[in-house]
Amino acid sequence: LWVFPVNRFGQPKQRSVPVPAEGSATNADAHPRSESAMVSDRRSPDAASGTPASWRMPGVDLIEEICGASAYQRLQELSSVGPLTPAECRALAEFVSGPTANESLERMASIKNAVMNVLARQPNLPERWEDLLRRMIEDDGQHAVIRAYALQQLFTWYDGRTEPRQPDGSDDQELGAVRQFFWRMADHAEGSLSATALVGLCHLAGDDHGVDPAEVGAKASALLERSGVDPLVEISAFQVAALLGETGVMARALEVAEAGPTVASRVSAVAAVGAVGDIGALPRMKRLLDDPNASVRNAARAAIARLESNHGG
Repeated sequence: LWVFPVNRFGQPKQRSVPVPAEGSATNADAHPRSESAMVSDRRSPDAASGTPASWRMPGVDLIEEICGASAYQRLQELSSVGPLTPAECRALAEFVSGPTANESLERMASIKNAVMNVLARQPNLPERWEDLLRRMIEDDGQHAVIRAYALQQLFTWYDGRTEPRQPDGSDDQELGAVRQFFWRMADHAEGSLSATALVGLCHLAGDDHGVDPAEVGAKASALLERSGVDPLVEISAFQVAALLGETGVMARALEVAEAGPTVASRVSAVAAVGAVGDIGALPRMKRLLDDPNASVRNAARAAIARLESNHGG
């Protein structure tokens, strides 16, 4: 889950639209389909709406199609057709905001995120898109992975708003409220939400006058100082600190680099040392060249090269 928000937000203005892989449905997912249903798949688009006639169906049937064996094809169709009807939008909104069973999480998370990408462009939603997303994010009954996807979607919505951003952050009360929501999510107890919010704020920092890069860097440093910090938060905080030049994480980064709980945490900490450390960190990085783990050794080599380049070593 951490890799996705990093890829999504790490390079500004690049957006990914994940959909389930073709043929990824299991027999348990598949819905048997009659010959007449398969014929309806090949109907020509509705001339008035630009939507294939096969989508002019009750909401229950629409959701069955999306979750069935032809999920990849159906989601591709949904992403390319014209506006969906209010009933179809309502059915999809209820689907994405509904509970997700653990046993089907891997596939359903991908499907629900793809459906959210479709809903983000629809004019006939039963409620404002940003309100639906916030309701999903704050729903403790929703799976954390889906909530994190919804938070990514909310960052995308915010980043796409065209209102001019004023230097004092007073451009729009609604946008200001959403920014405060992002900051609250950065302090959320659920690690996937906190990590996603922190990386999203880092993406906004610099481009948005309402998000101060120094404040985001300080938040990353503060999160790392918490006892029992979630591994997802720890990894994301080190990356954000490296991107923003937050030197306040150095002591913690050196500690985790040498004896962190996971390889991913250690590699992220080593990278942060290389990005924000000084020449005094070289001896400790060089000792990691003998670490048993190849990933840590490779990260240490890169950090050493960066430290020597930055400080004339």
